[in-house]
Parts: sequence; structure tokens; C-alpha cells
Amino acid sequence: MEIETKKLQNEMNRVQTDAQKLVSEYTAEKQKLELRMQELADSSRQENERAKEEYNRQVAEIQKQLQQSSAQSASERQALVNQLEELRSQRSRSGGGFFGMIGRALDSVFGIH
Repeated sequence: MEIETKKLQNEMNRVQTDAQKLVSEYTAEKQKLELRMQELADSSRQENERAKEEYNRQVAEIQKQLQQSSAQSASERQALVNQLEELRSQRSRSGGGFFGMIGRALDSVFGIH
């Protein structure tokens, strides 16, 4: 009976050690994933800012050309207006915003896109 009790105690100790090890591994993995998510969110936020700045630059350039184009033909003016509208439609289709950014970050973590 004493031998069986020792075996059972040893098994309980092993299970408890394994459980503590799993908790430690889980905590470490969770921290790594949270860090990676933060890095991806920061990267996505920076990319979003760069894209926004580029969009604003392009819009400003086209608007400047439109203002300076009083002597241009109607077709040239229409081409500039079309460029401006295309930029605006691309921006609206890009799915910006915080949740879009998080979705893209998750997609890249899991290799979806």
C-alpha cells in the first residue's frame, strides 16, 4: 500500500510540474504574441500614416495643377479631375481605420495575405 501511495504521489507531482510548465509556456507565448501584435499594429499605423500623407500630397498636387490649368483644354482638366476622383475612390476602398488595420495585422500574422 505504501508503494502505491508513493507512486500516486509521484504521479501527482509530475502532473503538477507539467501543469506549471504549461502555464509558463502559455504565458511566454501569450507575451510574444501580444508583442508581435503591438509591433504589427504600430507598423500598420505607420504605413497608414505614410499612405495618408502620400494621398494628401497627390491630391494637393492635382488640385494645384487644376488651379493652374485655366489655359488647358477641357480634356486635360477632365483628366486631372478623373485622377482626383480615382485617388478618392481608392482611399475609400482601402478599408482604413483602426479595425481594418488590426484585421490586416492579423492576416499577416497568420499568413492569410
